[in-house]
Amino acid sequence: MDEKRAQTRLRIHWRVALRRNGQPLLYGETLDVSLAGACVLADCNIVSGNDIDLFIQIPPKQQGKPMEVVEIRAKVQYTAFSAAHGLWRMGIHFKQIQGGSAVLERALRQAG
Repeated sequence: MDEKRAQTRLRIHWRVALRRNGQPLLYGETLDVSLAGACVLADCNIVSGNDIDLFIQIPPKQQGKPMEVVEIRAKVQYTAFSAAHGLWRMGIHFKQIQGGSAVLERALRQAG
């Protein structure tokens, strides 16, 4: 299968929180991430087409340094139940990264 994405995603497992329309936070983790989107696993399904707030927790590279959180306005492109993980798998497209993409870009560069 050919890669159709404009940017290659890196296989990274970062903790995330998701919120739809001011509802309570849902928690999960990424399977892969790029500057344009991510694949997220969570125990609750968010229907495709919904806009969400996504909070990605980027662990520090050095012990004792604070964790960074990147806040992103995003859209759920697809959802499917992953029997392999026992969780919902969501393809997420990033619409707007709050404060710019520098933190995420640096974290991806360091992870790659």
